[in-house]
Amino acid sequence: MYIKRLAHLTMKISYTICICILLNIFFLATMSAAEIHVSPGKYNDYYHLRFTLTPENCSLSVSPTERQHRYANNNTYELSEGGQFEVFIRKQAFPIPAPHTDSDYLILRMPYTNPNLPEANRHIATKRALFNQIQAMKSKGQGSVEVTIELNPYVTVLKHEPLTLELSGRNVFFRQALGQYIDYVGPLKQ
Repeated sequence: MYIKRLAHLTMKISYTICICILLNIFFLATMSAAEIHVSPGKYNDYYHLRFTLTPENCSLSVSPTERQHRYANNNTYELSEGGQFEVFIRKQAFPIPAPHTDSDYLILRMPYTNPNLPEANRHIATKRALFNQIQAMKSKGQGSVEVTIELNPYVTVLKHEPLTLELSGRNVFFRQALGQYIDYVGPLKQ
């Protein structure tokens, strides 16, 4: 009787372990898989994805070794004229590998908007609002901000089927067209 109960218990434990392993594999696969949207361009394809910034996976502060003139005294990024700013994403948290950079962070950069463009003030105000939203999330240490990222030009296509990408550098960009932050994936809307 004891052997039979022990065998039954061992079988239950093995079954539970198998289920846990399978669930873990499924969880990791869905967490690391990013839905990449490909938009054909005139000369090349553009690769976009939605990414959720959290207090844990990004920073507005940089290490002193990466400090540049545009950072404040406390090494935090400040919004520049033209709506330009940077967010530092932990490389391990980003769904596209960047094997050619030694830094622990990728730079997510909001491109500059030329103030002479039509509706430049509105476009810069939108960028300022996004920057303020990210700053508030970081200062509270809670919440999230979903953003649209363009992987070009520092992206390499390793395979087309299934689409497999890697970053050739450490820079990615908030999606922008004609000075405006584009907060969606897919073809540009007119």
